[in-house]
Amino acid sequence: MRIIALATLSVLSALTLAGCSDAFHPTPVNIPRQAPIGSISGTTYGGQQPIVGAKVYLYAAGTGGYGGNGITASSANASVSLLDSPGYVTTDVNGFFSITTDYTCTVGQQIYMLSLGGQPTTGTTNTAAGLMAVLGQCPASGSLAQQTPSVYMNEVTTVAAAYALAGFATDATHISSGAQIVTTSPLVFTLAGTGIANAFANAAQMANIASPSGSSGPSTNDGGALATTPNGNGTVPQQEINTLANILATCVNSNGATTPCTTLFADVRSGGGTTGTAATDTATAAIYLAHHPWSTYISTLFNLVGNTGAPFTPALSAAPNDFTVQLTFTGGGLDQGSRPAIDASGNIWVPSPGNNTLNEFSPLGVPLSGNSGFTGGGLSDPLAVAVDASGYVWVANFTNGTLSKFNSAGASVAGSGYLGNNDMQPYTLAIDTNGYVWVDNYTFATVSKVSSTGTEVLNTTDKGELEQTDGIAIDASNNVWIADGNDYEIDVLNNTTGLDNIQARKAGNGEITCTYSCRFIELSSGSSPLGWVSDITTEISSSTIVMTSEKSYSGGGLATSTSNILDGAGNIWVTNFNGTISEFNSAGTAITPATGYTTSLTQTYGIAADGSGDIWVTDNGTTTGTQLVEFIGAATPTVTPLVQAVINNNIAGKP
Repeated sequence: MRIIALATLSVLSALTLAGCSDAFHPTPVNIPRQAPIGSISGTTYGGQQPIVGAKVYLYAAGTGGYGGNGITASSANASVSLLDSPGYVTTDVNGFFSITTDYTCTVGQQIYMLSLGGQPTTGTTNTAAGLMAVLGQCPASGSLAQQTPSVYMNEVTTVAAAYALAGFATDATHISSGAQIVTTSPLVFTLAGTGIANAFANAAQMANIASPSGSSGPSTNDGGALATTPNGNGTVPQQEINTLANILATCVNSNGATTPCTTLFADVRSGGGTTGTAATDTATAAIYLAHHPWSTYISTLFNLVGNTGAPFTPALSAAPNDFTVQLTFTGGGLDQGSRPAIDASGNIWVPSPGNNTLNEFSPLGVPLSGNSGFTGGGLSDPLAVAVDASGYVWVANFTNGTLSKFNSAGASVAGSGYLGNNDMQPYTLAIDTNGYVWVDNYTFATVSKVSSTGTEVLNTTDKGELEQTDGIAIDASNNVWIADGNDYEIDVLNNTTGLDNIQARKAGNGEITCTYSCRFIELSSGSSPLGWVSDITTEISSSTIVMTSEKSYSGGGLATSTSNILDGAGNIWVTNFNGTISEFNSAGTAITPATGYTTSLTQTYGIAADGSGDIWVTDNGTTTGTQLVEFIGAATPTVTPLVQAVINNNIAGKP
């Protein structure tokens, strides 16, 4: 069953849904073009020790369907070996390897390396030693070796790869998505291809795989966890990444049959904690941990390292609440960022009511809107954005009652803003399958329908029983769903007339209800849609998620919920005003611990899921200032923008 979701408070999360992967692209017309791999060399280290006799494989991500959490490994989602039989090269006494044969890759393929086995200490073979490094995209010109001539693989590069690729990985040899490439000349990606390309690029945000020292031994630059992202505006949790690498190293630098490995493989499984399939190598264990970054065994894993001898520093001094990996970005004009939305390229758009700007970031968190953000277009207390099927970004201006419209380059195409008939107070937005923008007008208790040219064609004044509209969404049948905060009801409006389609559904008689201040986020189609509501009551301790059956779910760290979304697996993600994140599966069972996923943030507001399986959150902390936070690989890849999933009737599905 598809899902409806709602959120709470004066901020509403981005509308992000899943849909068909090739919705924005033409039908493939050409034969995939090959590019030379060239000569690539590198070193494989366990901690600070070379691994002798390890088998190094070169893989491309598969295209037969998604890997990822909950997917059984199969030939359909297997990675593609790029080396001839036996499919690997072997490291020497210095951990050095070289790929010199003139192999090829398909332009646009995403490439990574995997090292298995070998001797991390003299005379001791460890079949459980598994390491990864992400090389990136097979180039449209030149060779793969020209962009990545040398590679360093260790536990740090493995952590970076495991988290960045978690949304596409079942295990270390099954990393895949749906069809990725439309054409290779010029190179055009499907939505699935865009998502996995962005994910592969994200690995370089966390670790340096370059190996300038070659076979002479590791230098301080080899395989190191970064402190800041390469662009310089992002902070990387270096101590946490090193801690995760140290945990893996306890197993890698052993014979594979002692306590570090047995404990790691017993407590980190495919289903989370001690459930599901046990890993047989450390690279797969890292992927399992990225899928399930919390369990009751966090302290047990942390204690594997001990107080001395950790190969990677600086590291955490105490066990964390969870092992989510979060990158924090600033810049781009962010100031009191509100509810983000993500476009088809994976760019994140954030309205900033603090300085009346629109901010844009790349999938790697690089500011694309300059130092001050995009301005003009009537921006005034912008609270929400929505991206339409043509890539235009619509902005709800709460104070002056207008809508702004920007093209993908950040230029206003709405003059001083679309005013409507002076009867709008835009709070949240939704776009229907015909390209109309629907606006809920908060205290006016009305809903407006606006054409793609900015003309208000309908206003629901006196057409319904609305008392305070504070959330809106569109289903695949173009019904307009409204959260009515004052009478605690959900109204379903006809797309043409604006009249209530389900007037007979009153509270206590099948009506969707909540106790205070509902917000809609996402909807499904069908005759019996299921709704999720983030519900804030006067008592923080009683924050719940409320279902259409009026059955309440709690736990998972819910506390003054601010907004929620669905990812590509139908899981519900909720931001809490205390700076934590909660996650529930589609049955309403909490996935997060009792404290939620904790962060260094203080006031989390909007939330969005992207096509790479990352979660993006806006935070307006009083001490940290406005930040954009990316939870790497925490979710299932999700189609963006939202309207495309609505058009394709594929909500809460993968690209």
